Amino acid sequence: MKKSLFIMFISFVLVISACSAENSTKKSSELTPISSGENSELNQGMYNKIANTMSEIEEDFDFSGAVYIGMEGEEIYSNVFGMADYDQDIPNTLNTKFIMASLTKQFTAAAILLLEERGLLQLDYLVTDYFPEATQWEGITIHHLLSMSSGIVNSDHVIVIENLNSFFENVDNSSEFNNTPLPTAEDTIAIYNDIPLNFEPGEKYEYSESNYILLGLIIEQISGDEYETFLEQNIFEPLGMLNSGYSIDWDIQKNKAIGYEKVNSENDVYPIRYNYSLHHSAGGLYTSISDLAIWDRALYSEKLLKKETIDKMYGPYTEIDPSHSESGFRYSYGWFTKGNNVEHTGNAPGYVSHIYRDLDSELVIIILSNNEQYLRGDIISNVTNILSNIVKVNVEPEFLPNPVPAGSYANYHIDFEMNEDGRFFAEAEIKVENLSEDNWSDLTFYFIPNVFTAGNERYEDLLNLYGYQLEYTSDALINNVTLNEINAKYELQYDTLKVQLEEVLEPKDTTIVRIAYEFNTPKGGFRFSEEGGNYHLAQWYPMLANYESGWNKNDYFPVPESYHTTHSNYNVSFKIPQGYTIFSSSEQDLPSNTTSGEFSAENIKEMYMTILRNDMVVQTDGVDGIEIRVAVSPDRTDEIENIMETAKESVAYFDQKVGSFPHNQLDIILVNHLNMEYPGVVTISSIHSLVHEIAHQWFYGIVSNNPYDEGWLDEGLTTFATSYYYYDHIGLHENEAFAFPKKHSNRIKYNLITEPANVSVFDNTKQKLLGLYYGVAPMKIWELLKDNGMKDNATDFLKAYFETYAYSHVNTEEFVRFTQYYFKLDNTSFFEDWLEY
Repeated sequence: MKKSLFIMFISFVLVISACSAENSTKKSSELTPISSGENSELNQGMYNKIANTMSEIEEDFDFSGAVYIGMEGEEIYSNVFGMADYDQDIPNTLNTKFIMASLTKQFTAAAILLLEERGLLQLDYLVTDYFPEATQWEGITIHHLLSMSSGIVNSDHVIVIENLNSFFENVDNSSEFNNTPLPTAEDTIAIYNDIPLNFEPGEKYEYSESNYILLGLIIEQISGDEYETFLEQNIFEPLGMLNSGYSIDWDIQKNKAIGYEKVNSENDVYPIRYNYSLHHSAGGLYTSISDLAIWDRALYSEKLLKKETIDKMYGPYTEIDPSHSESGFRYSYGWFTKGNNVEHTGNAPGYVSHIYRDLDSELVIIILSNNEQYLRGDIISNVTNILSNIVKVNVEPEFLPNPVPAGSYANYHIDFEMNEDGRFFAEAEIKVENLSEDNWSDLTFYFIPNVFTAGNERYEDLLNLYGYQLEYTSDALINNVTLNEINAKYELQYDTLKVQLEEVLEPKDTTIVRIAYEFNTPKGGFRFSEEGGNYHLAQWYPMLANYESGWNKNDYFPVPESYHTTHSNYNVSFKIPQGYTIFSSSEQDLPSNTTSGEFSAENIKEMYMTILRNDMVVQTDGVDGIEIRVAVSPDRTDEIENIMETAKESVAYFDQKVGSFPHNQLDIILVNHLNMEYPGVVTISSIHSLVHEIAHQWFYGIVSNNPYDEGWLDEGLTTFATSYYYYDHIGLHENEAFAFPKKHSNRIKYNLITEPANVSVFDNTKQKLLGLYYGVAPMKIWELLKDNGMKDNATDFLKAYFETYAYSHVNTEEFVRFTQYYFKLDNTSFFEDWLEY
């Protein structure tokens, strides 16, 4: 038998001597769809999302190559981009041949398993059974080679490189480029002689090309054929993979994509001339996108290997140290595996490749590129994750959300007048509908102005917890309550207003309540506060509580949220003195110095309003069709530009990445008290909390949850979204972007606090709430996303969650159910150490 060539990965010490380049100016390519998916049962919307994503990738990374996405043997999407040969103006096609690089390993592994099926080897056979003189490899089995656990050094080891250089100095290099004499098996053993193992065989994982080089030599020794001949006769020809082979003749191959690299800022590219056969059974094969689609389907049949053999290929086997990879991955036989997902990436000079397969859904994504400079292996893996998430969301069994049903609904019409002394006189007409299955004997409202009225010592207790003091009170009064124009009995205790019904209100029935009341705006109040002659009116009207098998009404608690209601419609009529401007949750705010008028809003959680003195400085700008107004006091005008630019940038980011901003207008008011979010309005004491409060417009403003018992949901998601904005958009290092939640999470850890993140605000101190809501919750969400390959596209998850539950009420159980579905988690063990449900 002819001695096989030992082919291995060569570092750029050797690449440089083997490469040559000729200048070629890059030409742009048109997007030419190969299939629009009309024959698939999958919807056109999914196809369009994939096509748009690939267009963005082509533009951002100058992607040149081919893409195939299929499921259960049906094509979902395929397309080609860029040129196979820029000099000859030849475009890539689905049959264009690309160097597959390390995807070669799965074919080498399949060849070994084929020999095992034929009874010609066993996986526990020793390497020294085939190469007795290789005493340095004693104890290493074929299994160790396949699973990257042998301990053999990689082929870029310094001594290996030195020995290779010595070898090439002593051989005849006068032959054709791809036919340079290469090391034989005996040469290979000599090259590795006296190089100790990095660890004992089977001890751990370490990626080493050398493992698969030796597997190729074993295939040759057992079969009596050269590696490429064995694969051609036993894999490629039987499967009909007519565009696949070994790159020993790559220079003269027809219908191939030339590998390119970028060389300057003008986007000029150079063709790379390199002896790819140097990689042999570890990376020396070529293929086409159509052939790899055939290969994928063959692994769901027994056309090549038995089912039990294919299952053996996937393992999983050697666990990969999380410091070298996202946790959960293992190396099996030619595949990286995680659960029922198997994948591999390949890189060679001028080429990059990736295949991803979901064994449950039989989804396959294949990417081959001949411009390795732009689309590196790490980027191509992220592209695959993005594409797979698009498909999974659209084609998996429909997820039916099960939000907490709204048991009550209110429609508000409020008339108020403010006198020169700042006293407010109001009447709220509230149409109440019973959406539950119960009969009601009373109606329950929040009446938060009463919290700030003298005599409520419980409020003082809460303020002391947070270090605030109330300078003067609200002196709130309820003057009259009627039900359907008839005086009604009511009871007011603390912030709970309970109105007795003369007749039972049955399911689906409505009633109209009118409540006449008056109040001052207290100085020093939380959100409901007068500050420097400006009146900040949060929760200033009777608010119908949520009904969930009873009125879900808790006593006032200042943070993180002081009420829990459903989304409602509002109409407000007003009269105020001259010299003021109203900013509100409505998108119909009237001009400055308007002393009377009305405004309205639909489907919002509350109607916030602030009455500002006309000497406040207001700047107006916009982004993506959203008007943004920033209001600051005259002594803080130096902050207005920075606030505006930050607001525009973050609103645009969340609008594009998470979901459409729910309002046409966003008001930002710089205050000296608490940072807080309201529908269409944000109040901040400094710019540091601005992005966080803006993110709340999506999480809590639109996707609702119980703030008393489930406050971790909106605060955790908002804090995560804020940190991710700084990581993904601003470009901060992960440690810096997530410093805030990490700090609070560590406080929980170091103080040995064991409560779950979904604790009631009434059961915990401020320190615990900060740590659990703003620390543990967002860091666990980040951990979940990273573990599932979404470090660089985490907003896809946020977007899916937002779109699924917009204008709905979510609890912990439903969040876990959605997340388990989204990531195809086998169980809920991930959540059990930080949530209780």
